[in-house]
Amino acid sequence: TSAGCDSLSGTWNPNLTCATPCPILVNCTCQDEPQTHCHLDTVAIPNNSPGGVDVIIVVPVRYHITDVNVCFDITHSSEGDLAMSLISPASAEVTLMLHEGSGANFRCTVLDDEAEVGIGQGQAPYNDPYRPTLPLSGFDNQIAQGNWILHISDTAPGNTGTLNWVCLNFTYDYIDAAQENDLVPVEYSLSAYPNPFNP
Repeated sequence: TSAGCDSLSGTWNPNLTCATPCPILVNCTCQDEPQTHCHLDTVAIPNNSPGGVDVIIVVPVRYHITDVNVCFDITHSSEGDLAMSLISPASAEVTLMLHEGSGANFRCTVLDDEAEVGIGQGQAPYNDPYRPTLPLSGFDNQIAQGNWILHISDTAPGNTGTLNWVCLNFTYDYIDAAQENDLVPVEYSLSAYPNPFNP
């Protein structure tokens, strides 16, 4: 409930409705759930546009990644039109799906390397966990902090779609602390007062 979410210092998101509960996120994104980071605003997926659209998921924590799952909700009448990839802050890219599947809509779909069925063998509305086209283990051992990019393209004419929300859920073995020598100064300053060369 929204009251329970408030008690956890979270934000209630009434637009997130699922036919079956999403294992990662249903209606409440809470500040004390640091392993899940989301983009919760709807984004239009341009019709018949190979250039597609980029959606940014901000991850503020320096997780040392051992596993990452992707949970998303898309309204689209022809899933086979879509291609989707995820790009990490370190510029590693993993193809999540590539014109696979048929039917309409991805409802609370989870992409997980440990799932038994690949996304290409799934059926709409894809409520269960599925393996992505390429393994998400491509992100293992990276530091999660930064802007992750979900790239979605629709490469066939005739219909439009909407990304309703997307979340990344991380498993990690430690949280990396930035070292002093990693810090980059943003301003330099020199003082010449008093002037030691002026008697």
